[in-house]
Amino acid sequence: MVTRGNLDDRLETVLTLLADLDKLETERWEGHRAVHEAVAESLRDYKRDANEWRATLADLRGTFLPKNEFQSEHRALDAKLHGEIQALAGKVDTLDTRLDGAVGDIKDTRTEQVARRSVFSDTRTVITGLAAAAGLAVTMLLILDRLRA
Repeated sequence: MVTRGNLDDRLETVLTLLADLDKLETERWEGHRAVHEAVAESLRDYKRDANEWRATLADLRGTFLPKNEFQSEHRALDAKLHGEIQALAGKVDTLDTRLDGAVGDIKDTRTEQVARRSVFSDTRTVITGLAAAAGLAVTMLLILDRLRA
């Protein structure tokens, strides 16, 4: 049987359950709000980090040469280097020719010196022979002169 006391007890139980439900709903909304705030903060951090990364990439991009400009510079340096190599090769050929001429001149000079020494040696041999012959002739004349006397 339903009595006033039973109804009051049930009403109080329902009110307590409603209060608990209210409390749970408030906690749930606070949890939702905390999650949303954390997500929003994470998104802000992500955007800030992404913007910093984009700025870093933009700075790096600013220091690099574009491909076309790099290729143009590379071709110009390659041509300049090729020209320098050709100029050095020409100088080496010129120096090689000059060295060949100088070596030829040195060989000619050496040949002349050997020829002069040979002539000098031959002349000295002739003079020495003549001096010996003259000495022998003088000695013979002196001996003949003493024998007559």
